[in-house]
Amino acid sequence: MADFSLNNSKVKKIFLSSAISAFLLSAVFMTGCAKNDASSQFGGITFDRTDIKVTDKVNMRVLVSNPYSHQYEYRYAADRGQIIANNGTSSTAQYYAPFTGGPDTVRVSIYDRTDNINLPTISQQTTVQGESMAYVDLPNTSSPLNESDNALIKVSSVRGSTLKKDIGWGRTP
Repeated sequence: MADFSLNNSKVKKIFLSSAISAFLLSAVFMTGCAKNDASSQFGGITFDRTDIKVTDKVNMRVLVSNPYSHQYEYRYAADRGQIIANNGTSSTAQYYAPFTGGPDTVRVSIYDRTDNINLPTISQQTTVQGESMAYVDLPNTSSPLNESDNALIKVSSVRGSTLKKDIGWGRTP
């Protein structure tokens, strides 16, 4: 006659193994069924401040999920403003707001150097506040610029503010 009885330690091992398998299966199922909302995105972009005005320079940071410590390369672009980064592997950069107010979209594409793949592009909408105009400030208002002359290019508010920013030397803004 065959003995079908199991000792206590075998029953505990089988139960524990089944419980672990069920937990792992439920974790995989829950992860695969996550909603595609802002909280489950790959990453985001943050600015040091939200009140960005025309011609402002604002520090920005890219926040991404990198659980395996891969080496990422960041490629920055903006629809209207400019972004200056020290090197491609830094997740920080400086956003230079455009000369006119309105919406702007900043995009960061990320290349995973470890796996040699492009990761999802992260984008962030921002609103640049204010209106301005660019002009050339002539050194001597009684004479026009000659062909080889340059003058200081400035940006100021069209609403009468006395705040003016120098943006460089040239002939045309």
